Amino acid sequence: MGLTAEILPRLNISLDSLTMTLVAIGGGTALALFLLSETMRWKTKSFIQAHFYRHKYDYREEWMEFTRRLSRATTAAAVAQETAARILEAMWVREVAVYVTRDQPGTMHLLHQVGYDKLPFAITLSSEALRAFSETSNRLPSTGREKAPRKPK
Repeated sequence: MGLTAEILPRLNISLDSLTMTLVAIGGGTALALFLLSETMRWKTKSFIQAHFYRHKYDYREEWMEFTRRLSRATTAAAVAQETAARILEAMWVREVAVYVTRDQPGTMHLLHQVGYDKLPFAITLSSEALRAFSETSNRLPSTGREKAPRKPK
């Protein structure tokens, strides 16, 4: 707006006060819409969080909050929804998708999505991915207290 007010007289373009007022109102409205947009708010919030605050997450508090939220979930879809919501909050991402395996080996099905428009309902895993998942599935970190597995007879 200020730039326009400086350029117009130098180009010998005269505007009456009503036109100048309308230009100022239009420019102010456009600037306000830009600054109040969701994208601008997200970028500003991310910038401030990243550059002016120290890392303020306490693992125990975060874990207790996550556990509290999950305790309300009674279905797989509700667990996926709560997990996705927590990922969005904690990791500062805009899109999350949760895929699960069901009866068909090698196929993962979309259970919950946030921010995506056209994700496939099912994904067929490559043989390498299937092998990697099968090698690591159902394994928990060792506590050193587990009994050694029995050999089959």
